[in-house]
Amino acid sequence: MKWPGVYFKLTFSYFDGGIKNTVPQQSINLVQLVDFITNHHNTGLIYTIRSLREKNDKYYKTLKGYLPYVTPNCTVSQRKLTGDLLNINLLSFSQYIYFDIDIDIKTINVYDYKKYIIDRYGELLSMVCVSSSLGGVSLLFHVTNTITTENFDSIRGYIIDTILYDEVTDTNCSDIGRPMFISYDKEVYVNYDNSITIDDSLLTNKKGVNQPILYSTTEQYRLNGTFFVIPMKQVFGKVVTKTVVNTTKPVVDVKGEQFVEVTFPRHIKDGTKHKVYTQMIHTLVYLNPEIEPEYLYSYIRFINMNFGKPPMLDYKLTDLFQFVYNGIKNNPNYTYIHHRMKWIHFGTGTTMNGDEKKDLSSKLNGVRRVNNTIQKIQDSKQYLMENGLKVTQKSVSEHSGVSLTTVKRHYQKEPTDLDSMVMEINNPTTAGTPGVQFNRGTFSGGTIYQSNDYIHPDCPRWVINYFQTGNFL
Repeated sequence: MKWPGVYFKLTFSYFDGGIKNTVPQQSINLVQLVDFITNHHNTGLIYTIRSLREKNDKYYKTLKGYLPYVTPNCTVSQRKLTGDLLNINLLSFSQYIYFDIDIDIKTINVYDYKKYIIDRYGELLSMVCVSSSLGGVSLLFHVTNTITTENFDSIRGYIIDTILYDEVTDTNCSDIGRPMFISYDKEVYVNYDNSITIDDSLLTNKKGVNQPILYSTTEQYRLNGTFFVIPMKQVFGKVVTKTVVNTTKPVVDVKGEQFVEVTFPRHIKDGTKHKVYTQMIHTLVYLNPEIEPEYLYSYIRFINMNFGKPPMLDYKLTDLFQFVYNGIKNNPNYTYIHHRMKWIHFGTGTTMNGDEKKDLSSKLNGVRRVNNTIQKIQDSKQYLMENGLKVTQKSVSEHSGVSLTTVKRHYQKEPTDLDSMVMEINNPTTAGTPGVQFNRGTFSGGTIYQSNDYIHPDCPRWVINYFQTGNFL
């Protein structure tokens, strides 16, 4: 393969002899770094580190300190970049931004996680490898913007907020001179053509601030002369927080729909606010593509003030919202990917509370899943029979992919008539159906019109409380 000349010019500082050595031996490029990782000269030490980590023996951290390493963000004359030494020892930026993501190795296989990262971000990443201790993965993004000491943090933050917002990146790897221990990975993912270009207007230099993205409207008041806060009753009346699923069923419908919903914990604690609010902004922008951004900002600020424990400071929240919102709106290749399939949808003809809805959803989803399993078993039986193969519970299990225990449990069963179940629940004459009640009102064309003020039955309890009392109970 012929490498583009540019990749030989973008270099990292390479250090041999472990972390105590702060003077680099040489500068290497990405091609050489990949070669070091795939042909590690001390695999014995790597295997020992990984074995100790798997046994939860903390001594692996000491041994890790003896591995060779690079400064993936830059080249230096010496890896001492604090204070005035930054301008003295920093030679150049590598044009790569380094991220480290740790995982819970007890519940997640690191190679499966690496595959997930590649599948999801592979079109943007320059390199992905497992970390030296197999405790996570290491990532490199190539940035075409000229990286400086003033915009480094902003570029890194942009990638976190607009690309890696679903991942928990290691905050200890955020400084310019952060070392990356050279791992051993025979199947390093590398793409020398991938790069990221960020609109410079989205980047905040340490010496200045960006211009505001929001603008003046009526019947609102200013926040710090930049943003406007809209009264929450107006916000609740306009901001969409979940996918609207059309159904003519008054009580409940069962059909597969791509679904998106704004969610957040009841207590948003320090250490989680940045991630929670970033995810909420992405979802709100997706659900409200044409809305004035003041509405979305006001919603986020309302959540922060009432559920942040403690609330994020206003200026920090403003900066975060502006940064994430601009990153989404100004990226022509941005795609929202956090849809999920939802099967149970409630209409406006029920006054079931949240627990009752969960119970009914669980029952209907249970029937639907069992029906799918039974259908797989029946389809496999039919296939084996038509092809002259022996039809046994074991052969059905092997062909269908359904476990043998499950096949035995459902081998002779027929699917439940789910449509009839749904029809019975939605039939207004079935008064007394457990867990199902009907609001008073007139029924017309599949919609129940309330005589009182309309509150959607899926609204969280705190929203209803706010509308009815103006307080949180």
